[in-house]
Amino acid sequence: MPVDSYPVQTNISRCRESLEYRTLRRSSRRGELEEAEKELERVETEVLQELTRMRANTPGRVPWPPKLPSFADFRAQWTHEWEQMTRQLEAERAADLAEFERLMAEEEAERLERERREEEEFKEQLRAMSPETKAKWDLFREEVRAGRVTIFDVIEHFSRKK
Repeated sequence: MPVDSYPVQTNISRCRESLEYRTLRRSSRRGELEEAEKELERVETEVLQELTRMRANTPGRVPWPPKLPSFADFRAQWTHEWEQMTRQLEAERAADLAEFERLMAEEEAERLERERREEEEFKEQLRAMSPETKAKWDLFREEVRAGRVTIFDVIEHFSRKK
């Protein structure tokens, strides 16, 4: 699909809106996470206090899970991993872009060479034409340029020859 098509432009627009929304919500979510951590610590303390009141042989008593890492540690780890991934993706994108540019240059060179060969072949065909055939060719070319002969006329002509 072309990049300027409606579905592509709509998708890009929605992705931008989503990114802007998530960026705006980032600071409030951090605050919510900190509040949730405080609430978790409060509940953990409450549960541990209740646990100490229980008898040691009460069935179903299990050790409390280890303490969760702090948000600051989690954030630092996540940021480090994100930066590594970003650098890796940027390097891959640069390599892909260089490969794309190389392929495009190669394709362009092939196209130019093909056009040059076709031009040479055409000139050779023109030189090999008899004066009578060359006059017919010039007349046909003039008719096409003037718009008096179209591709449909050519197709019809060859269809009749069969």
